[in-house]
Amino acid sequence: MRKCTWTSTAVPIRRRPEEQKKEEKGLEGIERGKDAASVDAAGSAIGSIGLLVFALLVWRYLPSHNAVAVIAGAAVAWLMVSVLLWHIRKRT
Repeated sequence: MRKCTWTSTAVPIRRRPEEQKKEEKGLEGIERGKDAASVDAAGSAIGSIGLLVFALLVWRYLPSHNAVAVIAGAAVAWLMVSVLLWHIRKRT
């Protein structure tokens, strides 16, 4: 028994309206994907640097200071470093 197979070119593909609008503005899908991946990677790197600052502060000050104060201060430092680096990245 033989089966009938259809190629993918036989099926019409409709584009979504938001894709058409973005392409009309000159934003192609591949470039948008690359830009999104770039922003995601930069955010991960910046967050990792902030986490490193957090870890160093906790490692250095936790043995000799109040644990709640050290962790709270390190969390604030993590946030401040990450936001500062994000603003520096956006500026350049």
